[in-house]
Amino acid sequence: DRSKCAYIPLDCYDIDRHMVKMLPEALTLGRLMIPFDVVSRTMMVAVANPFDTAGKAAVQQLVDYNVQWHLASPDAIFKVLQSTYRPE
Repeated sequence: DRSKCAYIPLDCYDIDRHMVKMLPEALTLGRLMIPFDVVSRTMMVAVANPFDTAGKAAVQQLVDYNVQWHLASPDAIFKVLQSTYRPE
């Protein structure tokens, strides 16, 4: 409630690997955030910590999109990152 971010259940979302790679691996793994969709000129990014202002600022500087922030569980974000960067 305090973050004003909508919750996104990433387990129910089919996320394209190319979408995740729109942000640098060091940023996504280090700050547990992943882009999961782009609609028009808006990139939707799932974050584990909605109060990470430095991470949010880094994303804003890297992309030429409006960014919409969503809250997701750290485990769900880590699973997506693991399947993207270390497929089995």
